[in-house]
Amino acid sequence: VRHGETLYNREGRMQGHLDIPLSDLGLEQAEKLALRLKGSKFDYIYSSDLARAYTTAKTSFPNSEIILDKRLRERSYGIFEGKRREEYSPDELKVYNAYKKDPFKNRLTGGENSYELFERINAWLQEIASSKKVIAFTHGGVVRSLIREVEGKDCKITGIENTSISRFRYNDGVLELISINDKKHLLES
Repeated sequence: VRHGETLYNREGRMQGHLDIPLSDLGLEQAEKLALRLKGSKFDYIYSSDLARAYTTAKTSFPNSEIILDKRLRERSYGIFEGKRREEYSPDELKVYNAYKKDPFKNRLTGGENSYELFERINAWLQEIASSKKVIAFTHGGVVRSLIREVEGKDCKITGIENTSISRFRYNDGVLELISINDKKHLLES
């Protein structure tokens, strides 16, 4: 599950590891998600340790143990965190364009590339592999990384909406994509 909206999402700022809280809309999205997940049972509930993911998780499961795990954090965007694209210097824009061209090879100054991000997530997957049913509250970059692992690194991924649910099955070391970006709870009144 991707976290609810933050003001940085709305403003188009890179968040990465910055600990930005949910906006009012993000809290509303989290409440709608909670209604959808009400009565759902999971063996383990995980969350990124960043407030935007943890608040989304706690809103959905207020009386459950939530395991915080830094490996579920968004990709580190290094010195680009907190900035909008219009704020990049000419040199930063060159670095950004190289990163966008090949995020598996290139990284933003001080940040992670796509391989490093997936290695972090894969370490978490290996650890929870024997669990039956798990829900993780995380970030768009993490979800996209998992999708690319299944579909191939060159696949085109549409936006992963705030509080959308993407489902995966992990059996015997094989990751399978079940559904992407399910946000029906946001479409209901």
